[in-house]
Amino acid sequence: MVRNRTNVVMIIREDIKHLPAEGEDASQRPIKRAKTRYPVNRYEGSLLFNDNALVFDGWDIKEKKQFVIEIPIAGIINVCVGFRRNLKENVDPVFGIAGTVPFVISYSIKGENQTAYFNTCSDSYPPHQYINNIRWYEELSEIVARHKVFKAG
Repeated sequence: MVRNRTNVVMIIREDIKHLPAEGEDASQRPIKRAKTRYPVNRYEGSLLFNDNALVFDGWDIKEKKQFVIEIPIAGIINVCVGFRRNLKENVDPVFGIAGTVPFVISYSIKGENQTAYFNTCSDSYPPHQYINNIRWYEELSEIVARHKVFKAG
């Protein structure tokens, strides 16, 4: 059963590490804004979660191909909001107008750890919906916490 669904733009930790430093040629970015006023991202699509998994289904802008990832709820390590201090230095100073604050999912799939940064958006408004990011964070945090308690008990 689908519990929640939204349109999102996404970037993963490895992509942020490859953003150019201040003063470097912006045309050399490995990830570009897909549309004006959007945060730097590599993926655009929809995000949904059900009782078992978080599923991103969208488009890889860099590779120009479909991209789908399913993150089992059991594989989610942490849910938070914002950037880690050590990544802030690599983030584009205009990661979005008014500095969007993404909700962040750290997860492990088949022993490989990854972190994904999501900004929600709607069809009619760019992804600067901070309150919607907070709602996703709160709902996912609750589900992950409940899952961990259920698994431990």
